[in-house]
Amino acid sequence: MNKELSSFAQGLRIPVQGWDVIRRTPSLWPWLMIPWIIDIALIVVGWTTGLGYIQGWITALIAGWVGTGVWFNVLYYPILLVFGLIFVVIWLIAVMSVATVFAAPFNAILAEKTLRLRGVSVVATKGFGGWIWHNLKMVLIGIIKGTIFAMAGLILFSVSFIPGLNFLAAYLSMCLFAADVFDYGFEAKGLNLRQRAKTLSQGKTRVLGLGLGLSLTSVIPGLTVLLLPVSVVGAAWQMEKSE
Repeated sequence: MNKELSSFAQGLRIPVQGWDVIRRTPSLWPWLMIPWIIDIALIVVGWTTGLGYIQGWITALIAGWVGTGVWFNVLYYPILLVFGLIFVVIWLIAVMSVATVFAAPFNAILAEKTLRLRGVSVVATKGFGGWIWHNLKMVLIGIIKGTIFAMAGLILFSVSFIPGLNFLAAYLSMCLFAADVFDYGFEAKGLNLRQRAKTLSQGKTRVLGLGLGLSLTSVIPGLTVLLLPVSVVGAAWQMEKSE
């Protein structure tokens, strides 16, 4: 039990540890800034367009129910608040899914460079062609992951209307992203799918801990997305040579 609690605490601490490594390693900053720029652009576009849509939908919905009289003014803001909270959760999952696709090659570089700092052996690409192929493969993997996360977002949307289960669904979604954070390190080390699944299963309490950490940061819209590449560094830093 103590070992599991320690592992959970390590997972919870991954974003903090990742930031500490980045702060002490200037060479990681360029590879962090690129996904950050992508993520910030997605956050701004997603928030400004999505908020406008949700306001329009709610206005039309309430007007269809009660018209535009007194009841419209009474119901508008409470319903806007409820649906707004649901929208924020769905929007967060959607932005994180898209960010996963575009940021995948840079997250892979962050994981590889962090592992090298730790003295962990990584798979070396052969020449410029090998580097191109590796990054194309990471983009393809990112698209697959993004599709999976988008499906998780649809499931989350369905259960968000069930009191209590919405919080559980949000947490499990963050655990899915936490597992993806670890996967970049596994990719850099050259683990195949079976080895990744086995290693991930052995360290599941760390994944659950990181999932909680990402869930807690979601109270500030956009922060979780920005912490993903930082968490990639923290997760890679915790990987042992024997893993």
